[in-house]
Amino acid sequence: MALILTAEEYARGFIDFDADLPEGCVVELWTRTADQPENDTEWDGPCSTPGGAKVLSQPKPYRQLRVELRRGEDPTKTPVLKTVRWERDGQTFIWPGTTGFYGPPGPLSLGRDYGVSYRVVFQPQRATWTEFLVVISQTVRIRFWKGGVKGYDISGFRDAEPTPEGTFAVEGAIEESEFPGDTVEVLATVPGSDDAQTREAAKGQVESVVGLLALCFGEQILGNPVFADYYFSESTGEQGHIRVPVKHLLEVSIDENVISPVAAALVRLPNSPISASVGMALRWYVAGLSAESLVDRFIAFFIGLEALSSGYFATIELKPVRKEYTQLERYFSRAQPAIDHRLRDILLSRIADFPLPMKFQAYWKSRFGSMTRESNKFPSLNRLRSELLHGSIRNVSPQQVDAVKTLLEKLLSKEFGLEALVNNRQSGPKLLEFVLSYVTMPSRETQG
Repeated sequence: MALILTAEEYARGFIDFDADLPEGCVVELWTRTADQPENDTEWDGPCSTPGGAKVLSQPKPYRQLRVELRRGEDPTKTPVLKTVRWERDGQTFIWPGTTGFYGPPGPLSLGRDYGVSYRVVFQPQRATWTEFLVVISQTVRIRFWKGGVKGYDISGFRDAEPTPEGTFAVEGAIEESEFPGDTVEVLATVPGSDDAQTREAAKGQVESVVGLLALCFGEQILGNPVFADYYFSESTGEQGHIRVPVKHLLEVSIDENVISPVAAALVRLPNSPISASVGMALRWYVAGLSAESLVDRFIAFFIGLEALSSGYFATIELKPVRKEYTQLERYFSRAQPAIDHRLRDILLSRIADFPLPMKFQAYWKSRFGSMTRESNKFPSLNRLRSELLHGSIRNVSPQQVDAVKTLLEKLLSKEFGLEALVNNRQSGPKLLEFVLSYVTMPSRETQG
């Protein structure tokens, strides 16, 4: 469930909850607010939909929550309330189950729940709106801001330099700043611990939402990020961690002896029987190296492998024939079914095409003579790619990215006779990665 809130409605807030609700069981949430803690005001509500509802109480500084749990006709079935969230004006107040209602909730200025959030703020190229609007659900928040927006300005964290003492000096700054003008903020939260895969999942969800906005409003809604940060919130009261990955690329020494194979490879590139496919694979290789997302890196490297495998298979003069194609062709010839000839040809052409793992196997064997330990990983990598495209999984591990990258590098180096150069580079010093954590603590406001 998703709701659209105006600026006034968002000042009051959006409330939702997580609960186990057996048949007939009900959870009702009531809210009330006041200017002073001793003021006795009326309760507003109830909200009984787990997906959430707009808060009816006025946006006053002191807030209270009342929870009513009721069984159905079966006395053995009881509702179990896990979490209540009350979000308003960019802060999410969380009550962790019934044991948490005896004290004030902790204000979480960015995250929407316990878990990892990713937020991106950008200024559209050619899009305007007259009123502040919020689109909100249990896992995603989209805010169309009027005026300035605050965020963490992260600069300078690009590389880490080794010191004579053997440690690494990292320069950069993280400071809160304000950006003027109308902006769009997209935030998504994924439950879980603060690890690489959960952060990747949260970022992937944000990128999907931005794509949905572009689909609805065109490229006019897109723009370069003003702020982009991760956010981890937990019940200990911390607001979260903004994690800044830093890469240290060890210096490469280039001389005439090292670069001479590159000159020879330039001659081989246009003369290869699959030169177009090799060129395409090289472009996707660069795209994979440049991508920030693990999923984007994996897909880019895999498309490079697909280009090489399909390009080679298309050059085979005596192409193998699948037995399924022969069987279907015999059936059409013998049974003469009442089927349109064009539809028959399309069906036969689809059956005639070999699956990608078989194309890859034929290509690899043509270059290396037999399958190897690395190449035997391709079927599982191909399944992983299909699961990503079909949405059954949403993230990949660094090890899986390295596996598909290694296959692409080995095949490209074979095409150009650069095996020794590439193998030497792969076995040399590796990329060093650092993660800097910037932790902000919540401000302790008096809450009713």
